[in-house]
Amino acid sequence: MSYLVLLPCLLFVFFTLRSHGYQGAGFTVGTAALTLVISSTGLMVPGADALLATSLSMCLFNVVKQVWPAQGAADSTVGNKTPVHTSASIANTSTVAAAVKPFCSYRTHDFAVPSSANDFAVNLIEAERWDELADTLASLSSSERQGFFASFDYGQLVAPSDKDDTGKRLVGFTNALPHNADAHVLFGHYQLCEAKRMGLQPGAIPDADSAAALAVAFRHFRLALRLSPDHTEAMCGLILAKGFTGLSDEHIEKSLQRLLEVDPLHFHGLVAAACFVVRSTAGANRFVSVVERSVGEDNATAALARIVAHVECMIGTNSNPLLNSATTADLHRQLRVYNRDAATLGLWQQAISNNIIAFAFEKIGDDQEREHYLARAKGLLSPYPWQRSVLLAEEPES
Repeated sequence: MSYLVLLPCLLFVFFTLRSHGYQGAGFTVGTAALTLVISSTGLMVPGADALLATSLSMCLFNVVKQVWPAQGAADSTVGNKTPVHTSASIANTSTVAAAVKPFCSYRTHDFAVPSSANDFAVNLIEAERWDELADTLASLSSSERQGFFASFDYGQLVAPSDKDDTGKRLVGFTNALPHNADAHVLFGHYQLCEAKRMGLQPGAIPDADSAAALAVAFRHFRLALRLSPDHTEAMCGLILAKGFTGLSDEHIEKSLQRLLEVDPLHFHGLVAAACFVVRSTAGANRFVSVVERSVGEDNATAALARIVAHVECMIGTNSNPLLNSATTADLHRQLRVYNRDAATLGLWQQAISNNIIAFAFEKIGDDQEREHYLARAKGLLSPYPWQRSVLLAEEPES
């Protein structure tokens, strides 16, 4: 056995720790040092000491993991800016951070746009008019495409006695137009919703059925990107799939950065990523940093990112007018930027933003501003961005 076995051992240690959200360099150096110590004893043949050092390092890592969770509790800031969430207020959310947030089962994400907005697609799918459906989707603006893929209601196509009908129809779409990226994205979102209807939740280990549906969603999102490398809705689908799969925050952040570099106004992807990665002060600041590296700092997207980070940190807390003065002040600072640029956004982007802002004001106890932004959203979205709306509550569960 040769010392060449040390190289794959070091790579194994490094990438295993990274996949759990830890820095891998320290343990990798430690493994190499431990190999040197064991080899100096002369009790083991070269190579075997590397395997022993690797085993001991991984045992130590599993012990450390029990008392030192990934991402830690240390606060950080983005540049020299006010922290997105302070240590005083994060204490109020520490018991909420690990809780699984509710996800609706009939849509890719939880924005309850009236089903009539997507009736055109329902009719075309039922009639199997695939060319017309492809042309219609291609003609939508960026904002309209975000709204369509985020809020398409598969529940309209699935009868209680025939739950596979939608899947069969959408397979027809991909079979009829195998080189159309939109067809694969639509089927990928359908599979993602199927997995959620089977009980898939963020951070939870999926059962065999939901894991299989999630794998199919992954495959079709990736196929769409092979066909169209800059397809923003496929990138957004990958962010959602990665979040449900439990991949490290780094994977999701890289996908978000790439998405915003292609479309700086892709608010659906931005909000979806925040839902998975903003679980602490450090996560919030890292999320905002990724967005600002992609789009800059003084624009509506960066402002919404900071607002969303505040909202994610406030989910699960009680409304409190004195929640945190720094949070409230930063919220108003970001609103000045957002309102300055809001007129350049599409209707769906404005609705999603106004809905989230209204939720933020509810959490800090400002009912007047909450009503103002809900009125601007014109009732298109639920007053709670990540919870089921009244419209969805009336739909039957699968």
